[in-house]
Amino acid sequence: MSLKDRFKNETMPMHKSLEEQYPFNKLMQQENILKTSNDAILCFKLMFLSFVKLNKDKHDFYKETFEVLFNYKSHLNDRIQELNPKDNHLHLEYLFLGSRMGNQLLVNKNPAINEVENAKYFQLPLPRDLWENFIAKLNKVEDSQVQDLLVQRAKDSFIELTNYGKLVELI
Repeated sequence: MSLKDRFKNETMPMHKSLEEQYPFNKLMQQENILKTSNDAILCFKLMFLSFVKLNKDKHDFYKETFEVLFNYKSHLNDRIQELNPKDNHLHLEYLFLGSRMGNQLLVNKNPAINEVENAKYFQLPLPRDLWENFIAKLNKVEDSQVQDLLVQRAKDSFIELTNYGKLVELI
């Protein structure tokens, strides 16, 4: 089984759990969309800021995303510190690019997201070449132990992102 298929199949329960967790479970609703979208962006900032910062010179998409996340201001900024960069990024790239595809679905199904202050994060289209390059990287990983490690890191990252949702809901 390819690493791409393993990522998809083996992280599916975590992905489903994430979608059922606040704020991600509320993004399709009109009610409180400003708060919900801001809380989601904060979760994405906590999860991906270090990753996109490391890649901002590689593609305009990463640069624009970095600028949106870096400039995002929240009432929680003083209470939550930026995380250190991860040592391996393939699992984060999977989550990040996948979440960006999901953002486009959200914008299509809930146009109210286009009206929120930080709508640009949800609107930035994912360049096809980034996804294709990512798939090419995945196809090069043939060692099953390396695949196991990357899949586990992806699962852990889904759980981490879910926990950020729980955190912003509590604060």
